[in-house]
Amino acid sequence: MRTVIIFNPTAGRGRGETTALAVQENLKRSGHETELQPTAGPRDASRIAAEWGEVADVLVAVGGDGTI
Repeated sequence: MRTVIIFNPTAGRGRGETTALAVQENLKRSGHETELQPTAGPRDASRIAAEWGEVADVLVAVGGDGTI
């Protein structure tokens, strides 16, 4: 199963990438093929989701800063 993890690297006082890596590791243990996709600015998560929505089985948004 192909899973794309969309995350803001600056979320959580700069811990966004660390959190995304932890999510990625858990998903890999469950058999998911994962791809990390960091956001670079406002509305970037929507762009990434639209881009990957056709090829990914699962899209995961990691954040708490409005990314979801």
